[in-house]
Amino acid sequence: MNTHKAAVRIPLLFFAGLLAALPVSFTQVSFLAPVSLVPALVLLFSDWFSPALPHKKRAYYGYGMAFCMGYFMVTFHWFISLYPLDFVDGMTPAMAILVIITACVGLPLLQSLGFAFLFYLLAWLSRMSMVRRIPLLLPFLFACGWVTFAYTQTLTWAGVPWGAQLALSQHQNLLFVSSASLFGSYFVTFVIAAINACLASAWLAYRAKRPRAERIMALTALGIFLCNLGLSTLLHYMPQETNGTVKAAVLQGNIGSADKWSGQIDALSIYRQLAYDAAEEGAALMVWPETALPYNLLGDPYSRATICDIAKTTHATQIVGAYYYEGGQRYNALYLFTPDGGISETVYRKQHLVPFGEYVPLENVIKTLLPFLSGLEMLQDGSTVVPGDSPALFDTEHGRIGGLICFDSIYESLARKSVAAGAELLVLGTNDSWFLDSAAVYQHNGQAVLRAIENGRAVVRAANTGISSIITEKGEIIDYLAPLVDGQLTAEVSLSSQQTLYTTIGDVFVLLAAITFHTPFILQIIFHIQSKCKKAAV
Repeated sequence: MNTHKAAVRIPLLFFAGLLAALPVSFTQVSFLAPVSLVPALVLLFSDWFSPALPHKKRAYYGYGMAFCMGYFMVTFHWFISLYPLDFVDGMTPAMAILVIITACVGLPLLQSLGFAFLFYLLAWLSRMSMVRRIPLLLPFLFACGWVTFAYTQTLTWAGVPWGAQLALSQHQNLLFVSSASLFGSYFVTFVIAAINACLASAWLAYRAKRPRAERIMALTALGIFLCNLGLSTLLHYMPQETNGTVKAAVLQGNIGSADKWSGQIDALSIYRQLAYDAAEEGAALMVWPETALPYNLLGDPYSRATICDIAKTTHATQIVGAYYYEGGQRYNALYLFTPDGGISETVYRKQHLVPFGEYVPLENVIKTLLPFLSGLEMLQDGSTVVPGDSPALFDTEHGRIGGLICFDSIYESLARKSVAAGAELLVLGTNDSWFLDSAAVYQHNGQAVLRAIENGRAVVRAANTGISSIITEKGEIIDYLAPLVDGQLTAEVSLSSQQTLYTTIGDVFVLLAAITFHTPFILQIIFHIQSKCKKAAV
């Protein structure tokens, strides 16, 4: 009987995982986020109100794997848009298909191996007498566990905190996500997970004919939703002190990765014209994309002199993405060119590099087991990129500016450290050209919105082929340039030195969630030891 149930439950959970990921992956259905996990949770804990759970605890790891594989395969489905990987030298169509299949299955598998352990632990929790006596405990422990495991994906190269961050689904719903300025976007993720878990529990209580538990769960879900909505609305409309404004511009040359590294396109001329166009609209700060010039900028006298001339002619600060060399090491960097035609000694160096894009993790293992992945680095000359290790703020006539590059923006701690160090404005250069006009570019832009809200800082985001955007300190996208078009966009943005609570305390909420999730296990161990001691004493 149990074997039959498991055989049915596993494919259903995989399908439920596919459905659960839709709000995170597609903004058109982001409104489904508060109920997107309900089908999966009903399937996972359909026996919760039974006298005894019939499935073995280890079976729930398999159930979790089924759900997670479906969930993360949708979350990372945009790897398909990488085909034919023509920006990688020597990549054949057959090899490209193999790489993309590996990415579409391999990354979800890596994400799932750890995340599925959450559901194994939840099976333990659901059997504990203290949890079974208080119906509300399991939904809140689930939400704490989801936050804990989502956060662990920021800790190694194998984890990408993208799909598990449920808050990403709400980056356009500012009246729901603005509470991130208090406790971070993981708090919003907790809220969404808790609402889903309470609704699933309400349905299970209804099926088990437990009307009191049903009402408690449903009302709790509604209460969480309304409290967060009210809090976020209040925070969104609360005025914030500013230190003046600057007219900022993003420059989008629409130069794809294959063209960029081929050397056959004069990128400098394209960006020079865009800078002059932005100057006509009064831009005093211009942001170029990540590696807009994919070479050592200081080692090219012509490029250096040209950008100095652009800055002087337009009377505008230029922040330019290019490579930087120091001590024989190469960095993915942002340079600052001042309106007087000078170059700042401060260089921001990308802190979180892209696996298989800028370096190969576990290189010897990958070369042995998956040799077709070892040639994916963008630098085909044998050199590697080294990560930076500090916020490296730019001091400008407008104020102190913090830099981020591409992958940096999906790790909330990096933006927070920059603002905590004194950044009054954040600029972000990125290269999303590999993903064309897929869901990835919209998700990545959504990450910038979350960083703006968390820290109360405007974000000026320039991408090689889009999306380039200008985002207020409240997370409002003033305007943006769509993918795969060229142009510039100019808008007034505020600078601020006022810090949000999240900037001050960081991810304390995540720590509290982790402690809460593990407390029942600790208590169980203590009770077990006490019981053993009593028996030994007798």
